[in-house]
Amino acid sequence: KPTDFWAAVNKKIAQLSQHPKVTQVSHAQASTQWEQVLPMELNDDQNPFSHFINPDTSIIRCELHFANANDVIAFYKDAQKNQWFNATAMKVHVMSNTLIYDYINHNIAKTLFYSLLTSGIAIVLMLFFITRSWKQAFIGLLPNAVPLSIAVWVFSIFGFSLNILTAITATVCIGLLDDDTVHLLYRRFVLKQPVDTLANSIVNTAILLAVGFGFFLMSDFYPTQVFGGVSALVFVFGILGELTLFQVLMDWIERKGQKS
Repeated sequence: KPTDFWAAVNKKIAQLSQHPKVTQVSHAQASTQWEQVLPMELNDDQNPFSHFINPDTSIIRCELHFANANDVIAFYKDAQKNQWFNATAMKVHVMSNTLIYDYINHNIAKTLFYSLLTSGIAIVLMLFFITRSWKQAFIGLLPNAVPLSIAVWVFSIFGFSLNILTAITATVCIGLLDDDTVHLLYRRFVLKQPVDTLANSIVNTAILLAVGFGFFLMSDFYPTQVFGGVSALVFVFGILGELTLFQVLMDWIERKGQKS
């Protein structure tokens, strides 16, 4: 019956809208007589009900407004926990762009973690193959981790969103940064030669990479701008780490080897 249907709808809407995170509720009010809500009237855009009820009156839409994305996620978790979406008189479906973006970002972050983990393991194995020392291999990974931590700091401070394009920033950067590490380790510990002559080539490479990726800042697509800008910044800090921190670490390894 129409009255029973409206009673069930209002009961469910009242249950959902009482959540403390909900700031506003928009729906078809029950105060209007159901008999006045005719399918032909619902085809009229001027009818306020047309935005919340489909013409055959089989679907009722209710909009719950929240202050921010975290409130949407908190509401959804509470609703699932308390089984608010379960109803006998109707089927309740929930849709939120925020929840979709949260799911996508969660999977992107998980994929990025496994990608960096795989890349890190591959780099350590490659450095071990060159130096035949696990200590040198793991220490050789540190200069690459420092500029990547700078990228994480930039994303956090400036609030850059993590998406499919910006997520590959770290993977691309670590794949290019380890090239200098290989040259330095091989020359210092395998060839037993000074690395001074490599400084110019390493600096030139870093400048070319930073300038090349910096051109992405001219793009009209925002994620591309973030990708290019953060990558250029990572390469700048990467060369600083190679010429300072990595030199200190290599000297420390060499002194430890001489003492032993």
